[in-house]
Amino acid sequence: MANNFQHIEWGFEIERKGDTTPSFEQVHGTHIVDLDSLEKPQVSLIQADGGLTRQWNLPVSVYSADCYPVLFFTESIGDPIVAVHAGWKGIFSGIVSRAVHLFASDAHLHCVIGPAIGACCFAVREDFIQKWDSAGLNPHRFLTERSHRLYFNLLDHLRAHDLKTLPSHRIHLDQHRCTVCSKPELPSFRRNKSANPRIRSWILKRQ
Repeated sequence: MANNFQHIEWGFEIERKGDTTPSFEQVHGTHIVDLDSLEKPQVSLIQADGGLTRQWNLPVSVYSADCYPVLFFTESIGDPIVAVHAGWKGIFSGIVSRAVHLFASDAHLHCVIGPAIGACCFAVREDFIQKWDSAGLNPHRFLTERSHRLYFNLLDHLRAHDLKTLPSHRIHLDQHRCTVCSKPELPSFRRNKSANPRIRSWILKRQ
């Protein structure tokens, strides 16, 4: 997709499992692997939910079907790029904050947030609210009630907590829309009970 950063490209593509080879096995955790340090060939995929590289022309990809793909880069050509797969469990455990802290400074840090479940469709139960409340994450300000159900706004939580040091013009939401109620339909595990096909979100340093 077009953007104003000549050294950075990113995109979001619908594909079936097996169309591309992942660099790591996503497990809804908080580990972000330095892809430049991996031995090749790998006997088995390392378990992680994010990847980092400083190399040119090496895309970092994450896969999702409701979870949040969050891509990071800076305005400096010498800095790394990072892609993370952030479901509610990963966001709760701090994977997005961990990605931000991988950069020496957030003064010129940008993030791109791709398609994911929206506040319109992310219904939650009391146990979810209690878990976030007990962790001091103040979930109540991100809840709305409709038809006797509670809905949680993960995007607003991300911006208020994990991305709070980034001004709004450095949080790119052009490609963000709800996967569950999307028209035309995007892959959604909640809707289809399957993550095949899925969305591959990628970022690349173009030399």
